[in-house]
Amino acid sequence: MMWSRNLICKAFVIMLLSTNSVMGRYIAVKVGLYDFTSEVSRDFYSTTPLLLVGTNIFEMARLEINFSAGMAYNKISYSDSKHTLNMYPAFVTMVYNLPNVGSRVQPYFGSGLGFLAKFDKNEMLPNPHINYTYGYHILAGLKTHLKKRYSIAFTMQYNSFTPSNTESINVSGVIHTLELRYNLGKLLKTTNK
Repeated sequence: MMWSRNLICKAFVIMLLSTNSVMGRYIAVKVGLYDFTSEVSRDFYSTTPLLLVGTNIFEMARLEINFSAGMAYNKISYSDSKHTLNMYPAFVTMVYNLPNVGSRVQPYFGSGLGFLAKFDKNEMLPNPHINYTYGYHILAGLKTHLKKRYSIAFTMQYNSFTPSNTESINVSGVIHTLELRYNLGKLLKTTNK
């Protein structure tokens, strides 16, 4: 469990610090809810709070590629025992910002690939159930600029994850997030000479 958190953190730092002249850097913090779409998952897990941190790794005109990673945590009572769910998602998303001339609100949509590490711990069982899965996602949202370097966005993202085996519960779901972005501007950009 600790190694996956370290891997996600290291990947995020490498993406943030790599330099390229076409990169438009920002750091984003997203808070929201992960709502499972499978009936079995909803009965067992419930809606889970989520925290993601992200950055864009490529930007050109209206197109950008984003990387985000984070965690979702929930503790529930199920059949007279405590059940803990930890999920560590990572997403790579291609986003297209739609033109909206004359408005402060900018719509966007995108799709990409996702990876999810899931750790279930039931106090009745001696070992946690560890599961890794992958899948795709589609998203749409609205963003607006607050000040020169800050913007805020609301995103809805549908995730379709492939269960890794027949015993795994389907963790596909919808993420609703509120995002605060800080634009680093020219701080990390390089110039071609």
